[in-house]
Amino acid sequence: MELSRPLSKSTAVFLDFLSWQQEAEIKSGNAKSSIIVTNRAVCAGGSLGRNFLTYRSFVDGCFVYGLGNAGSEKRAITYDQSDISIYGAKASIGISKFVSPSNAEIGFKLPVMLTHQHLTEPKNTKLTTPNPLLVMASLYSRWPIEQWFIQTEFSKFIENDLVLFSVGAGYNF
Repeated sequence: MELSRPLSKSTAVFLDFLSWQQEAEIKSGNAKSSIIVTNRAVCAGGSLGRNFLTYRSFVDGCFVYGLGNAGSEKRAITYDQSDISIYGAKASIGISKFVSPSNAEIGFKLPVMLTHQHLTEPKNTKLTTPNPLLVMASLYSRWPIEQWFIQTEFSKFIENDLVLFSVGAGYNF
């Protein structure tokens, strides 16, 4: 049997819980402080893939909705804001290797996430908001339980040293 020929197609829906941080900056006169925005969100979506003998290639996407909290890292300028809504979309391409007879997977993904979040700018300050376009590299796992599965993702942002973690569950059709 040829390894490069797909054996089957895969279709799934999932719901993930995401947690990640982003950086912003606030300036007032000569003083400036870094702001860390910690976001928590759910991501509802689906995936399409091709199953080969020893691996799976796939694309997935989901809609992101959640809340964030922002606070200044250094106290040159104090900034705190809670329950900041965030929404957007996340899409990935990936490849994973089957590591068990039940087809548990470990692999890599290249996610891109586009978000919208509005931080309030206090008077007499200049606020530089986080980049809404996030490009990442991820380590990914999926553990099947009959038609259901549990999945995890640990992502490193390409342009900075921040990370995203997700855990979720889904159903294969």
